[in-house]
Amino acid sequence: MSRILRIVLALVLVLAPSGGGGYWFYRHRQDRLPDGITSGTGRLHADHVDIATKRSGRIASVPGRVGDPVKRGQILATMETAELKVMLAAARGTVARADQAVAKAQATRAEREHELEFAEQELQRATSLVRDGHIPEQVVDARRSERDRAAAAVESETMQLGILMQAVMVPLAEVRRLQTQIEESTLTSPVDGRILDRLAQPGESMPAGGRILTVLDLTQVHMELFVPAADAGDLRVGAQARIVLDAVRQVSIPATVTFVSPEAQFMPKRVETRNDRDKLMIRIKVTVPEELVRERIESVKTGLHGVAYVRMRDTIPWPERLDRPLPPTLPTR
Repeated sequence: MSRILRIVLALVLVLAPSGGGGYWFYRHRQDRLPDGITSGTGRLHADHVDIATKRSGRIASVPGRVGDPVKRGQILATMETAELKVMLAAARGTVARADQAVAKAQATRAEREHELEFAEQELQRATSLVRDGHIPEQVVDARRSERDRAAAAVESETMQLGILMQAVMVPLAEVRRLQTQIEESTLTSPVDGRILDRLAQPGESMPAGGRILTVLDLTQVHMELFVPAADAGDLRVGAQARIVLDAVRQVSIPATVTFVSPEAQFMPKRVETRNDRDKLMIRIKVTVPEELVRERIESVKTGLHGVAYVRMRDTIPWPERLDRPLPPTLPTR
């Protein structure tokens, strides 16, 4: 029995390194990339959008809660507008009175223009009669004076009308300003995304520019990573990429390089690389296409760690594990 145990132990000692080497070779083969494809680790990020007030006032409602999905144009908060509506009604009354004054001035000018037209006709008639010797020259002079007075009256009424029309612009501008403030009291989401943080509650008084909510823009999902400068010679904006998340290793997410730093830098301490000897790095950003994110927006989760693979030349084929079709919905595991 002891002899059998010695034989078994010897076999284990012999085969263990071989098995370990086989496993290492398998993993190395799996992780090895073709020339022209580089990779780096990072986390999925999305842009943060602050929903803030444009004027000071009191919050009337904040219907959204943290974690709620939101659509572009969806109402996220409203401000109290009772005082603004009273001021708007007063400004509209001022505009109405100014419009009446303008209408009256226009009617008066029309009368003066009619009088000027009649005075012109009388002057022409008198001029014709004086040539034939039917009336004295003094009558023509009188008609000319009447014509000049009528023209002066038209000019005076025109100036007065201009003044009134300019005056009506002031309350009209006030009406538009108040209407804009009332419209801006309804705060809507500029993006499709999810509420990340709620910073204020209904009833709170807010200054102009006070933040009420923060929304995560899930249509702008990207990953920032560092790749060795030695691998980035042919790297360009627009190059194809693939993202593999640690939480969903069986899925390869298409992406595109949207930023390449113009200069290399020393590796930040927080960044992990495949080789500790890689010290000089290039910072890049790969972005998932917006239409792809919109189709699966309910499955998008930011903050997840993963690896981004970047193809520096279009002629290089993707490894099979990075070229799988994306499923209609992303699995959680």
